Formats: sequence, structure tokens, C-alpha cells
Amino acid sequence: LRYDFSGKLLSKIDHLNFQPPIFNHIAMRFGMGKIGDRYIFEEQDYRGLNPLDNDHYKDLYLLSWLGPETGEKEPFLQVPEESIFRNGKYFFGNSWKLIFTVSEDLIYVAFGIEPVIYAFKSVHPYSLVKTIPLDLEQYEYFKGGNDYASVANFMHLRNSTGRIESIKKINGYFVEAYFPGFNNVDIEQSLLYKSSEEAKVFRDRMQKKYPNRIGVLDSTGNRLKDSVPMGLVAE
Repeated sequence: LRYDFSGKLLSKIDHLNFQPPIFNHIAMRFGMGKIGDRYIFEEQDYRGLNPLDNDHYKDLYLLSWLGPETGEKEPFLQVPEESIFRNGKYFFGNSWKLIFTVSEDLIYVAFGIEPVIYAFKSVHPYSLVKTIPLDLEQYEYFKGGNDYASVANFMHLRNSTGRIESIKKINGYFVEAYFPGFNNVDIEQSLLYKSSEEAKVFRDRMQKKYPNRIGVLDSTGNRLKDSVPMGLVAE
């Protein structure tokens, strides 16, 4: 859908072979980027994904080109071998969900919980140009399990591990919104059996103890400033 700034609909093109997203409860967070006359969009068709295979990530395409005049979609960009998701361990579903930003001729990608930015060329074969480890404040994240059973508790891991929420590149700097993740003591506490009331009290306490943060980093990933924003939802 394309509108002018008064809200008038200018054009409407149907997606071809559209598949509804599996993770539709966060569908409105999907973003778009533009390079040339095409848009970049997060690929949402993961029907071939088998979480029992610890290396199923190697076959996933994570971004798609969208043709605004035709509605055609062209999947591209896969998880690089350098990523923790290619280390042979098991990860919970959605842990690799990428976020991205576009700057000049590069696509900057972060894969979910991994505190790294990967910079790819925006033209085929989408070569990996550089890997940028991120220096984030007390960042704790899940580094993979040795078997599928170790990652079956999706909500526990999803709520306790660090994750990258957003990246932007502005004047040579990276601005990152992220959840820092629980320390080991609080992870163990989160596993203890609690009544619904105790669980709510614990959850509220963790939300105050581990608020989302915003970090400003230089082009090599070194932290320049990091803070908890007041009055903002850091996503």
C-alpha cells in the first residue's frame, strides 16, 4: 500500500504467493528498507524449519526483496557460518529473528539474541563485508543447548535471555535498543516453581531490574554511551 502524506491511497499491489507469518503475534514489528527501486522485507515463510535439526538455519532465507510494481518476492540472505546459530547447538524458536537497517550500499543485520552486527553487500551474492561484535552493558544471552530438550522451554528462555530489539546507523554511529538479559542467579530463580501471584511479583521485579536499554556505539561496536531511556519504549 502506498499513500501520500494526506492519507490518500495511491496504489495497492497484492503480494504474489503470500504466506502469513508464523510469529504473527509480533507481525506489526516487521520493518522495511529501500534500496534502488525495491524494498527489503523480513522473510516470513519458514514452513521448512525443523527445530529438531540443530543446523536447520543453514537453509533459511531471512530477507526478501519486494517489487513494489509487481508484488513479486525474491528471498535472499542466509545465516552466515560465523554466527552462533551455525555452531551445531540448539536454540529456541524465534531466537534468531533478525532485525536490520540499510545504509548506503550495505545491509546491517543482527540475529536476535546474538550481540553482533553483520554487514552484507546489497547486491548478489550479498557478500559478508564485516562482522561487528557489540560492546553492550552487562549483556547476558543464551549460547545454545546440547540437545533439543534444553531449549524446549521457549517462554523461559525468551523472557530471560538478552536480545537485540532494533538497530539504526546514523552519521557513522550505531544506535541499539536491546534487552540486557538476566544474570545467572535470576535465571535460576526464574526456574523455581511459583504460584501465579509469586510469578507475577517476580516478573514485575525483573522488569524493573532489567529494563530495555539504548546504546550508542561507534562503527567498530565500541560503546560510547548506554542508558535506560525515560519515557520511551526501547524497541
